Amino acid sequence: MKRCKRVAVVLPVAAGLALACLPAAAADAAAPPASAPVARAAPPACDVVQLNKDAFALGHKEGLKDGRADGFEDAYRQSYDDAFKKKQPGLTADQCEDLAIKAFQEGYAKGYETGFADGRAKGSKEGQKEGKEDRKKGNASRNVVVEEVVVTATPKSGETDCSQGIRFTAQLVGTGPGTVQFHWERKAGGKVPGTVEFAKDQAELKSVTDQAAVPAGSTSASISQKFVVDSGPSKGKSALATANVTCKK
Repeated sequence: MKRCKRVAVVLPVAAGLALACLPAAAADAAAPPASAPVARAAPPACDVVQLNKDAFALGHKEGLKDGRADGFEDAYRQSYDDAFKKKQPGLTADQCEDLAIKAFQEGYAKGYETGFADGRAKGSKEGQKEGKEDRKKGNASRNVVVEEVVVTATPKSGETDCSQGIRFTAQLVGTGPGTVQFHWERKAGGKVPGTVEFAKDQAELKSVTDQAAVPAGSTSASISQKFVVDSGPSKGKSALATANVTCKK
């Protein structure tokens, strides 16, 4: 059951600043009574970034606390009833599957809601930090969303000339403009960094490659490489490919 409550919000800003940023009705309610007028200078302008950050952080903290409490109560009652009642006879395999799918979807929805809020809080902090760093250093924007990453190996399997190695290709669909920093992570150890540029405000396909060596003297090999995004809102997104080959004699 979702709760609805009135919360007294106290932000860590000067009283004059907080009052200046309230809606008109709220500002009237927060002002001293007419019988005790207080003379003061006009309030300063809002620090929009700080005010938004502080208000979001406070709202996220309260929402997370209430969401966890309400979710526990809701799930406990349902789970208790399910466990307390006798097992229903005669359920078919399809009915059991439908029951499991429904429970999964409900659990996913609740988990996604909490996870999305947590991700927004982290993204807000990281985005502000990296945006300031790039502005001060005069760097190109890293604010590129990588919507999809697919890695392929050539050759992927079969007999091949192992002296030529294995070529790994990462295809990225991103929305820029800006620079994406990345690295190739090799199974044998080591990282190979790189960058790729996106120029459009709409989905754009880019490809980058890396050549992995097959150990000398091998008769067969299993080579894996992982592509990892290191910057921007898609930091941490990755994809992996593996080649299983036999070396020509």
